[in-house]
Amino acid sequence: MTLRLPPRVMIPALVFGFLFLAALGVWQLGRHDFKQDLEDRRDAAIAAAPLDAATAVALPPEELDYRRVRLDGRWDFEHTFTLGNRFRFSILGEELVVPLLLDGRAAVLVNRGWYPTSERDRVVALLSAEAAGSIEGLARDLSPVTATLTAAGTWTRFHPPSMAAGLSYPVQPWGVIEGRLIERALLAPPAALPVQGYLAFDDDVAHLEYAVTWFGLAITLVVTAYLRLWRIRGDAGDTPPSS
Repeated sequence: MTLRLPPRVMIPALVFGFLFLAALGVWQLGRHDFKQDLEDRRDAAIAAAPLDAATAVALPPEELDYRRVRLDGRWDFEHTFTLGNRFRFSILGEELVVPLLLDGRAAVLVNRGWYPTSERDRVVALLSAEAAGSIEGLARDLSPVTATLTAAGTWTRFHPPSMAAGLSYPVQPWGVIEGRLIERALLAPPAALPVQGYLAFDDDVAHLEYAVTWFGLAITLVVTAYLRLWRIRGDAGDTPPSS
């Protein structure tokens, strides 16, 4: 037996379904426009001239995000942080974060790059030989995320406020990824370690494809509903009158 809803119930339900699906499509278009604008603004920020320490620390973290900076200071290798479970090139690795002590200003946590876990001792020894540093990198406002210290002694994310909680000196709420812009993702690890640098912001969520899908479902619903109602009317017209 086929369940047939009366038109006074079916039509409002179909209208609601169409509007709901269409609204999801419009929302995905809005997300696409937002992400495109965000990508353009972050590309422009990376392309701008690097900021010195005095200018960088004077800006709010949200305005400093995705700006290049040039910093000078002394490395504090007695208080390093390790980001664990960092896979690159299909290799399990880590990233080392080291405080850079700025003259007369709060320190900055610097992500000094990635290395395979098997190369930890060599890379740490190489970097710890540097008493002072003059670096260029990408400033990031990482306040929206959180990080925790694992039982293995590694951190889950690069989050300066969480990592700096045990330090005896003040630390900037933003962090720096050391290195320069990488035009395209490397397919294999370079000979020199650690691997430093950053990629430009790229939203890989297919918002346009999602929008087309939702709009397609809305149209399919309308066509299916029309054919269904037309069939119901046709069946009703074919019913012979009772004698």
